[in-house]
Amino acid sequence: MPQENKPLWEQFKDIRGPEEARRLLEDHQLEQQMTVEDLLYLRRFYVHEFPCRPIPDAYGPLRTKPLV
Repeated sequence: MPQENKPLWEQFKDIRGPEEARRLLEDHQLEQQMTVEDLLYLRRFYVHEFPCRPIPDAYGPLRTKPLV
């Protein structure tokens, strides 16, 4: 099945996205505030659904580090 036909979460799991997201959350001490699903939603929202609004500086490296 072509990648573009898979749901986003399945594609994300195929590229070991959850493990990378957990590592990113741990590195920046955010694992108590956010889940992997929260992080993925945040990136999707700001990159695909609402790209004209800048990501707040408070998110630090999460603003520019691609997860997928």
